[in-house]
Amino acid sequence: MNNEVLINTAKLARVDIAENQEKFLKELESILDYVEIVNNAHGNLDKDVNISENQNVFKEDVVESSLSSKDVLKNAPKVSNDYIEIEGIF
Repeated sequence: MNNEVLINTAKLARVDIAENQEKFLKELESILDYVEIVNNAHGNLDKDVNISENQNVFKEDVVESSLSSKDVLKNAPKVSNDYIEIEGIF
C-alpha cells in the first residue's frame, strides 16, 4: 500500500484524508492485512454446511375456495366497471 493507492481509494470513496493521510494509510494497511488473514484461513467446514437440519421446507400448494368476484365487489366501498375504485395517492 502506498500513498498513491490511498489517495485514489479516498477519491473513489469521496473521503477527505488530507489532514490525516498517514493515519489512514496505517488503518487501511491494517484492514487489508486482516482481510488477507481471513482469506488464507483454512477450516474444516464444508461450504454446504447448514446449521439447521431442515431442508427444502415448503408448504404444499393446495387449491382452496375463495370469494367470487361479485362477493368481493359488493364489499368494496366504490366499484367502477367491475373493478374496485380507490382514490389516487399522488
